Amino acid sequence: MIEIPIIYMDQEAIKRVVKGSNPMDYVLSRGCSEDLGEQLLRYKKSVEGRRIIEIGSARTGILPHVVQLEVPSYVGVDPFAVNATTSVIEEFLKDNPQYAGMFSAESEDALTFLRSQPTESATVVSSGVLDFSVIGGKIHNDPDVAQYQRELSSEIYRVTPVNGISYHRCADREWQEALVSAGFKADEISDFLFLKESQ
Repeated sequence: MIEIPIIYMDQEAIKRVVKGSNPMDYVLSRGCSEDLGEQLLRYKKSVEGRRIIEIGSARTGILPHVVQLEVPSYVGVDPFAVNATTSVIEEFLKDNPQYAGMFSAESEDALTFLRSQPTESATVVSSGVLDFSVIGGKIHNDPDVAQYQRELSSEIYRVTPVNGISYHRCADREWQEALVSAGFKADEISDFLFLKESQ
């Protein structure tokens, strides 16, 4: 078996892919995000005890679901709409002050953020983000977009605990294949659920 060396993207290449991205309409993503939250509750046993990292959080709708899980924290990661995520968190905490300190928002892109996270430390989820028209959508045929896709999929896999899940609502076929290539097992029922099994 021939080993293909991994080429890691530098920050300039990452910035180019992010700049070439098409952030989704935030109103649409909130409805998708609420469905994502329902899925987290459905797979509760595979999620509890782990942090939740939501890629492309925008106006996230999963906070009411996250507090029904036994998870230590939630981080919304969005280079385009971190202010929207922060606003949703602040609004949620007005009615639920007992959860102060549980939620945070980061303005980095997903790959940069996940590179700094410990191995097997979180459940990584997204809604409508892992799509060729979103990440690098303006420069889809650029080789850096494919490299970003491979590296982000590998980082999602690395950060996901063994016997954990990663759920990516509306992930397109290219992203689904990239996640499987990174090591995940695709669920037989849901196109958007990926399992990290023990080796």
